[in-house]
Amino acid sequence: MGRKYYYLVSGLPNLVDSVKNFDYLKIREQIVELLAKDDAELLKLLLLQFDNENVINFLDKKSDFDTRAWMSKTEMEEALSDPILLPKYMQTFLQDRKDGKDSVAGLGSFEQLSYLYYTEIAEKNKWFADWANFCVDVQNVVAALNARELGLPVEKSVIPFNDNAEKIAKSRAADFGLSGVLPWLEQITGNVHPIATELAIDDIYHNKIDELSMNKEFEIESVLGFMVRAYIVDRWMRLDTKDGMARAQKLLEDLKASLPK
Repeated sequence: MGRKYYYLVSGLPNLVDSVKNFDYLKIREQIVELLAKDDAELLKLLLLQFDNENVINFLDKKSDFDTRAWMSKTEMEEALSDPILLPKYMQTFLQDRKDGKDSVAGLGSFEQLSYLYYTEIAEKNKWFADWANFCVDVQNVVAALNARELGLPVEKSVIPFNDNAEKIAKSRAADFGLSGVLPWLEQITGNVHPIATELAIDDIYHNKIDELSMNKEFEIESVLGFMVRAYIVDRWMRLDTKDGMARAQKLLEDLKASLPK
């Protein structure tokens, strides 16, 4: 039986009252303070996905920085100057890059780092193994569809993480031959408008979190699920548009409704 966080989970609704009062970084800080050290490490693993993109942007000298990441901009700069401060998979990627070789042949830098990241988290526990496979599947489907649209080689955009990846990379079928394996696939392939696709992906992630958190209402899985929903809300808020804020408010309402009573 996992560690129970009755006080923490019961108090989560107080952190998501409205878009006006929503502060992703403050919420994360308050949650981390109440987690046991090993569970805080699990939350870190979840959020490192955003650090991956920040690493690539730093290396490519781009100014974009995703504040949902585990490390702040200052922490990232310090860690890149002393890689021993970084997670092992990042160290591997940076050393390979320094040596002039690819960590995963045939992929772009972000995809290579993502492969190393998902490989590492999938070994942590069943929740992360399921989460890694799910995230890779969604990422690969979206990347493959974009590559098809642009007339680019699909293989260079697909992370070769699981059996589904090979089919996504090689299949020319509209559904990659995976409609019977990935129940959410049509929600993405059936949309032609970018915003509709984004909304569909939100729903897909929410449904997966519900599945992974089932019967884990007051355990770390519930907290991880909450943070996934929270960083999706934060993303829409950062779009800073009327539609984005309206979507964020709707997601907040769904988030509150999803919490244990």
